[in-house]
Amino acid sequence: DINGDTWGWTLGRGRYGTSDDPTQNHTDRWEGYIDEVRISNVALAQYEFLFATIPEPSTAVLLGLALIAAATRRRRSR
Repeated sequence: DINGDTWGWTLGRGRYGTSDDPTQNHTDRWEGYIDEVRISNVALAQYEFLFATIPEPSTAVLLGLALIAAATRRRRSR
């Protein structure tokens, strides 16, 4: 900060604001998991982020059951 004090770096607890008091200007802890971290030396556009939609196995099973039901229904209607 402006007085030359060194503040420790922690994950989940950030220090925001202008107070020199280490008990002030902090955020609450975040309890969660970080899935992936990428560091870049340029600002990224929105389309450059990785947003892959990977279906869960239960979704594939449900889709398979729906296809089987549709095929069975179609076969009975003939």
